[in-house]
Amino acid sequence: MLSRLELSSHFPVFSKFISSSLPIHGSHRGGRHWGKENTLETYRRAVNEARTDILEIDIWKTNDEYLVLNHDGIIDGININQSTLEQLQKIDPQLITLDQVLTEFTSIESLVYFFDMKDATAIPLTLNIIKRYNIENRIIFGAVNRIINKELQKQKFSSIPICADIETMMKISQDYKQGRLNENYLYEHDILGFFLESHTRSILNKHLIDTIHKAGKPLALVGSLLDDSNVQREMIELVKIPQLIISYKPQKISPQVTGTVRDLLHSKIREAMFHPEFQTDVSRSLQIDKIIDNEIQDLSGGELQRVALCLCLGKSADVYLIDEPSAFLDSEQHLNAARVIKRFLLHSKKVGFTVEHDFLMATYLADGVVVFDGKPSVQTQASEPQSLLPGMNSFLKQLEITFRRDPRNVRPRINKKGSFRDTEQKAVGNYFFLE
Repeated sequence: MLSRLELSSHFPVFSKFISSSLPIHGSHRGGRHWGKENTLETYRRAVNEARTDILEIDIWKTNDEYLVLNHDGIIDGININQSTLEQLQKIDPQLITLDQVLTEFTSIESLVYFFDMKDATAIPLTLNIIKRYNIENRIIFGAVNRIINKELQKQKFSSIPICADIETMMKISQDYKQGRLNENYLYEHDILGFFLESHTRSILNKHLIDTIHKAGKPLALVGSLLDDSNVQREMIELVKIPQLIISYKPQKISPQVTGTVRDLLHSKIREAMFHPEFQTDVSRSLQIDKIIDNEIQDLSGGELQRVALCLCLGKSADVYLIDEPSAFLDSEQHLNAARVIKRFLLHSKKVGFTVEHDFLMATYLADGVVVFDGKPSVQTQASEPQSLLPGMNSFLKQLEITFRRDPRNVRPRINKKGSFRDTEQKAVGNYFFLE
């Protein structure tokens, strides 16, 4: 096992890497779960919704000198480099050019591009485009193929870093495992290993990229090192990144497991399920005992929601992210779920974020309100945090909606616009009430 000191002796800038700032977000070909990769739509969603910092782009050259984005170089059996752009777009209307992507996103100055060169003949054209868009300091080059990688080293601008090819990475990884790290690798490439998974946090960071671009310094990062828990621990200790554990309940619940509710909960949160306080605050309140022996695949939407909420709160975490806990729950269960979440967070003294579109459930969960006023997606102004009653009154006044109590069950009901009660409440500024 190499110590941090030994690593630094082989790779002098390794210490610069592990003392760098927070990680950034990288999108691999736009990210496959947005839709088809290497399309304008996936890149737009990666940038606008995921707020990605690095776009990984696969580049090929067509027969008529266009640079297009594609991973395999073949569309329905047709080779890209043997066909024109027009021919290819008839086969695949979603095929886009590098010019289209850069035209779309060049104005976002913080965005970095990782150009994965698939075709050596595309390199001169790519360099011309980089110069035309004046983005030399926002590019990282890479190529899986060693021959293409060597061509990049010959032709590319001196200030653009190059990521090592897979063959080099495998060799240095093997050398590491056998204790024969060769420091010459440090000077063959600017980056030894660029880890860019689809919509996950990349190990690289903006400070690191700035250092590479401005100072022209190489970066050495060995892939196998990242899989080693001892090295990871040393990195975390040196960087002093706080370890934050997050428990997340997604909006859509699609069970992929079989077995009973009991099997699932006991395998995932066994300790919590036997804890008296958790039983009182969460599992019994969610009436998990009534469905404990039911098959997961046979549960209704509301039952799945309760199990998912129980699973989320049963995990030991620093932050609880709960997305739409009211989905599929009836009106009685809405209030009950809100009480469970609020009571659990108060008793455990943990932080929770709940996304909820159900207005009434949101009021049950909230103690305070920040009201946003303005024109959606254009301009807005946030109020100071205020208590629930004045905050909701302010919000409902904007919507011109008033609530009343239903005398039968004391539940909130929206008044008909223009009705006597609606007019009366608006006259005195009473749009909302607390139970």
